[in-house]
Amino acid sequence: MHKNQTLFLLIFQVFSALLLHSPATFADTKPLTFESPSGNEVFIPSDASEDQFGIREFKIEELKSIDDGFIPEGYPYPTHRNSYNSNSLSLIVILENIMNIGKGLWTLIEQNRPTSDIKQDTAFALPSGVPQWEDLEAWATPVSKVYHITYSGFFGQKAVDFYYRLLFLPRGTYEGKGLYLSNVTIMPANLYVGWGYHFSSNVLVSKVFNAGSHSDPIGAMQLQIEWQVDALFSHRRGSHEFYIRGDGTFQDLSNGNQEIPVTPPQI
Repeated sequence: MHKNQTLFLLIFQVFSALLLHSPATFADTKPLTFESPSGNEVFIPSDASEDQFGIREFKIEELKSIDDGFIPEGYPYPTHRNSYNSNSLSLIVILENIMNIGKGLWTLIEQNRPTSDIKQDTAFALPSGVPQWEDLEAWATPVSKVYHITYSGFFGQKAVDFYYRLLFLPRGTYEGKGLYLSNVTIMPANLYVGWGYHFSSNVLVSKVFNAGSHSDPIGAMQLQIEWQVDALFSHRRGSHEFYIRGDGTFQDLSNGNQEIPVTPPQI
């Protein structure tokens, strides 16, 4: 009798875990279509002997979208060059002191579901004393990049298939001086989580600072996306870190420190 109860309890725990980690999908307002990977790819096989009922391999890559320049609905977009707010002109603004007036940490995915808000979960690298990014002018068009994360199970089945967008608005100036960043964010684009797996993710702004000089300040930021994948007998964690500057320079710190200059046209 005792053995039967133990067996029943084990079956119940396995069944409950599978129910709690049922398949989940999410897609933003526009389906993603992609050309071939850009070549920035990292492939890390894990030890299969450790995870026969969990995760076998992991891959992350930057993708170039055919729909290049697509900006998700709700993302703040500057509509004209001069957006000074007359109520803020009397404030004391220190151009070389860089501050983040937005968030430093937010949850991206929780319990296999997106939880972030594209209008609220954003970070900034602005001159101190400026209460809002609209007080700056000459913003360039938003920059959008897409990354793809995949995890596979021991038998090759798809465990996690996650696309996320990195967005930022560069080249803002204050009274014609400096180059600053606004509305820097990472948002989920597409997500699939297989049966029996649990996926969660968050975004952390590591630091904001002046990457230029006292007389010619350039707002800069380091931020990273962190995630973890859990299965019945497996646990994996990962992260991807980026460096962005107000002049549009973009650097993937997790992939060979290759600088990718971005110079989008001004509005």
